[in-house]
Amino acid sequence: MRYAEFRYALLAIVLVTCFIAPVNAWAYLDAGSGSYIIQILIASLVGVAFAFKAFWIKMIHIIGRLFKKKKNEQPY
Repeated sequence: MRYAEFRYALLAIVLVTCFIAPVNAWAYLDAGSGSYIIQILIASLVGVAFAFKAFWIKMIHIIGRLFKKKKNEQPY
C-alpha cells in the first residue's frame, strides 16, 4: 500500500473511532427512544426476511424454467 493510501486509511480509522466511542455521554434513553430502537430492529428483520423471500422465489422460478419439460417433447 502506498504511503498516501495508508495515511488516508489511518485517518478514516481514527475519525470513525472518535465518533463511535465518545468519552462522556450525558444522556439517557427514555421509553420513546427504546420503542423507536425496537421498531427499527423489527423493521430491519422484516425487510431482510422479505428480501430473502423475494430472492428465494426468483431462484425457484429460474431453476423451474431450467428443468421444465417442453410441450413439444414426447415422453419415452
